Amino acid sequence: MHLTLKLKIQPDAEAQSKLWEVSHRCTELWNACVEQRKDSRSWGKVNVFSQKKELPALKKECPEFKVPSSQVLQNVVFDLDSAYKMFFTKRRQGDQNVGQPRFKSRKYFYTQEYSQPKTSFVLDDGTLRLAYGKGPKDWISVTLPDYSWSLLGTPKTMKIGIDELSKDWFVCLSHEIREERPRESGHVVLFDPGCKTALTGIKTDGTFWEYDLSPLKKFNMSTYKLIDEMRSRLDLLKSRTSNAARRLRKLIKKMFRKIGTRTKTYLHALANQILLDHRDTKEFKVGDWDKRETLADTGCSFANRRINRAVQNNNPLQKLIDILKYKAQRLGQKLQKVDERGTTRTCSNCDHKLKNGLKPEIRAFSCPKCGFQFPRDHQSCLNLLKRYESAVWHRLPGIYPGRSRRVSLAPFSCKLQESWKILPGLSAS
Repeated sequence: MHLTLKLKIQPDAEAQSKLWEVSHRCTELWNACVEQRKDSRSWGKVNVFSQKKELPALKKECPEFKVPSSQVLQNVVFDLDSAYKMFFTKRRQGDQNVGQPRFKSRKYFYTQEYSQPKTSFVLDDGTLRLAYGKGPKDWISVTLPDYSWSLLGTPKTMKIGIDELSKDWFVCLSHEIREERPRESGHVVLFDPGCKTALTGIKTDGTFWEYDLSPLKKFNMSTYKLIDEMRSRLDLLKSRTSNAARRLRKLIKKMFRKIGTRTKTYLHALANQILLDHRDTKEFKVGDWDKRETLADTGCSFANRRINRAVQNNNPLQKLIDILKYKAQRLGQKLQKVDERGTTRTCSNCDHKLKNGLKPEIRAFSCPKCGFQFPRDHQSCLNLLKRYESAVWHRLPGIYPGRSRRVSLAPFSCKLQESWKILPGLSAS
């Protein structure tokens, strides 16, 4: 497994000058490749491999391109190819508003990737040296902040760039970490993801667990409202290039940054809490939830934006699942996505399916055939258990405790907030 360590750095004037020179070469190469791809005469003839093969000829024709590392220039070509792949993927998925990769300006620093240790970069006891010029004597030298480098392991790739908002330099070091051996014994937790409660799950010991993002959603929503106010003030300004407009745009960027930082902190803390609660678990099975299925289509763009913000942008459920997956993998626990289709509308007691499903605002399941009643999300968990852990399902009434633990965190302190919910009895047919 590979993780990335991000550090704030302060390169000296000489290092900054060299890094900016490499940035200009990368920007020029990007723009040249974009222009080549946009040329109608080269359609079907130009791809990532052909553009990569042209780099040696480019260096002979333009000696200034001999200054950056060859690996950095190759990664520019790979980045452009990834951008085009994303463009065509979104087009195929029906997004007609997505735009093609655009030209870049030299005034913005191009984030450079060095992906060959000991060839394009060297990390030696807190000093980072980057390939530049004709030989090692010309290489860029950057002093990194204090860190336990012995715990880092061997870096695999390195990226260096500038934060556009704070104007601080940063470096990202991708390194390999050791994983524990996969667990062969232990419980299994089956989670049903949802919009109201992020994860509602049942463990193979019969206990129910709920993990909630509501405190984070409420706090982020208040920031989103401030962003809407700032955008309204920006729309009322006569000139979009005035100092007032620039200040408002910078303030909006800072608010989005706060939302992102707050969300990451909360999700990491909640994922750690999930692993702490289930130290005896060998596997997590999570319903394969696709947020694109929750896209609003009311016919009103303003209403769609408000609904999608509440349901999608302010419900970072997929990020939580991704964070939980890699953290569990480090501990030898497995996270697997499973098919959850039909779990909400199907009665776990008699397998009767509701013809029209269950509307999101209805939070309790009631079967018209057998009369079985149970909370909506917990009912989905029962169907997941019945589908993927049938042996546990048949002995569930004997181990069922009749209550559910609800867990959430305070947005700032990330202190644990929990409560217990009493659930009705179970009688598996």
